Amino acid sequence: MLYTYSGRSSMELRKIMNMRKNLCNCADDMSGAQVYRKTVTIRAIQMDRPFAVQTPHGLVQGQKGDYLCANMNDTDRWPVKKEIFEATHKCQHMNREVYNDAVPGAIRYYRCLDCGHKWEI
Repeated sequence: MLYTYSGRSSMELRKIMNMRKNLCNCADDMSGAQVYRKTVTIRAIQMDRPFAVQTPHGLVQGQKGDYLCANMNDTDRWPVKKEIFEATHKCQHMNREVYNDAVPGAIRYYRCLDCGHKWEI
């Protein structure tokens, strides 16, 4: 499945910017800086059992129901807690089929096989 990460909230980014400003003691005044959101497409699968994955930060554990994520090149993998993943990612509806409600003359839809979302053709 393909998902888009919606990035961090502006409040989280402000906290990070303030922490970095305090740590680096740089001369730049960041008080007027704009806050930006990064959008990245990833692949992810919800795991049906506990798992472990090797990351640059070491071996990281994931629980049943968490998501195993990978970048599009499959060079990096990482686990994401179910609650966080479902609040910050949305399905890109790449795996879809034509669907109608089995009623003659009914409107035809595409239906995403990953998340169940439907939209009119």
